[in-house]
Amino acid sequence: MPPGEEVAERPDRGLDHGAYVPLIPMYPDADIPVLQISMPDLQPAHLFEIGQRLAPLRDEGVLIMGSGFMTHGLPFVHEYWDGRAGAPEWSVEFDRWAAETLERGDLDALFDFRNRAPGMPYAHRRSSISRRSFVALGAATEPGEAPTFTIEGYWLGLAKRSFQVFAEKVGLGPGPRPPTSCFRVRRRLGFGVDRLLGHRPGVGHDPGK
Repeated sequence: MPPGEEVAERPDRGLDHGAYVPLIPMYPDADIPVLQISMPDLQPAHLFEIGQRLAPLRDEGVLIMGSGFMTHGLPFVHEYWDGRAGAPEWSVEFDRWAAETLERGDLDALFDFRNRAPGMPYAHRRSSISRRSFVALGAATEPGEAPTFTIEGYWLGLAKRSFQVFAEKVGLGPGPRPPTSCFRVRRRLGFGVDRLLGHRPGVGHDPGK
């Protein structure tokens, strides 16, 4: 953590849906160690710095992952419960802006998304979801390098855009670089949760809510 940053440990707290929902399809056997970290605040530059401090873990084979939707206008999802396709204009505009800004590597604009991005404040009213991407970006070797978009589209009108950023590692030779961090959308899945929570009823977030 940044110098002077206090760290509180809660070893008795299970994983909530922000961790176990993307991990269930990725690691269905729950056979990897997982450490979930809460964000100390919602300041993009501070979260980016935390990602930079976590970056050395890449060399130990650690995947640094932030999860959530690229847009998070929950008050409006009821309009899409009937299964209709597409998304509201504010969600589409914010998602498009985020993709273009990431591709340009414009970190200043990303940090100031509340003032510069279209679709605000509907895309993110009070949500911390998109801020997790700044931790992942901070962990990249070249945060300004265009990421790889792995998932696109919408679910209940919310943008599912996910991306990976990479780390250069000496001695790997030619070929694709390994992912060092990613911002991955989570989908609500109602199975296998107890395996990732260590079979402890009542610990963590109830995926049914």
